[in-house]
Amino acid sequence: HNGGTNGDDYVQDWEIGLPLAADYGQFSTIPTADPNGVQRPWVSLMNFGIEREITTGFSMQANWYHRESYDPIIQYNRAYSMSDWTALQFPNPCAKTGKAPNGFPCSTWGGTPPATLNIYNLNPAAKGRTSDNYMRNSSSNADSYNGFDVSFNARLAGGAAIFGGWTMERNFMNRCDQPSDPNRLLFCDASKHDIPWLHDFKISGTVPLPGGIQFSGSAQFYPAQEMTAGGSTSLFGGTNQGGSTFDDLQAFTGNVNYTVSVADLAAQGIVRTQALSIALMPPGSLFADTLTQIDVSIRKSFNLPNGIRWDVQADVYNVPNYFPIIQMNKAYGTSMGKASR
Repeated sequence: HNGGTNGDDYVQDWEIGLPLAADYGQFSTIPTADPNGVQRPWVSLMNFGIEREITTGFSMQANWYHRESYDPIIQYNRAYSMSDWTALQFPNPCAKTGKAPNGFPCSTWGGTPPATLNIYNLNPAAKGRTSDNYMRNSSSNADSYNGFDVSFNARLAGGAAIFGGWTMERNFMNRCDQPSDPNRLLFCDASKHDIPWLHDFKISGTVPLPGGIQFSGSAQFYPAQEMTAGGSTSLFGGTNQGGSTFDDLQAFTGNVNYTVSVADLAAQGIVRTQALSIALMPPGSLFADTLTQIDVSIRKSFNLPNGIRWDVQADVYNVPNYFPIIQMNKAYGTSMGKASR
C-alpha cells in the first residue's frame, strides 16, 4: 500500500507501521511438549432424566447429571524435583481460635482447621533455574461433578401458572499430580474433605386477580460463592465451580489465603528463597452469603376505544432489600471477610 490513512476510522496494519519489537505477537515462553505427544483433554457425561404429568395441568421432571474429566494438560518446570525442597511443619494460624485476627471465622461451613500444615521452602542452591515449561497430560488430575434437579410446572384454574425447581450439585477437583512443587500438594484432593452440596431453589408464577389485575412474582435462592484461596492469579479453583481443561490455570484447591513471610520461616531457622502463598483451610470451608432475590409485579390492562389497550404495571425488585456479600477478602488478616462485592 502507498501509505497514509483512508479516513474511515478503522485501523489498518499499513496505517500503523511495522512493530518495533522483533518478537511481536510471538509466545513469551515456548513450552516443551511431551515427546509422546500432548493429547486433547476429554470429558465423559452421563445425564438421566424423567418427566411425568401427575395430573392434568401439573407435571414434574427430575434429572441427574454426572461429568468426569480426563487427561488435563499440566505445565511445570522439570529443572526442579521434590529433592530441591526443604519440608517443615507450619503452625496453622487459623487453628488457634478458628478465626482471623479481626474475629472473622476461618470456616463458615464448619470445617476444623488443621493444627499444622506441611509446607516446603526451595533450597537456595536450586533458586533461579531456568524453566523449560514442560507440558504433558496428567493421568490423575481430574474433575468429578454430580448434580440433581427436580422441577414442576403447574397450570391452574382461572389462568394461574406456577413453576419452580430445586437443584443440588457438587464438584470434586483433584490436583495431586504436581511433579516440581510440593506446596501444591496441600489439600490437592478435594474428595478427601467435607465438600458441601450446594443448593438453589427458584419459584415463579402468575395469578389473575379480580378486576382484571394480574399478579406475578418470583423468588430465587442461589448458593453461596466459595471463597477460594487464590488472589488475582485465580490459581485456586473452586470445588463447585468446575475446573479447567488446562490444569495449570487452576492448580490448587483450598480456602483462606496466607502468605508465608520471612519472619514465619526465620522462626523455624529457614532462609526464605521465594514467595509462598498457601491455603490455610481445605476446600469447601469458606463461603460468602447466599443470594436471595424476590421480585413482584402487578399489572392492570384497560381496553380503550378503537382497539387500543393500555397496560399499567408496577414492579418491585428485591422486596426484602436484601444485600448479601458475594465476594470478600479471603486473605488471613485484619481485613478478612471485608466485602468487596
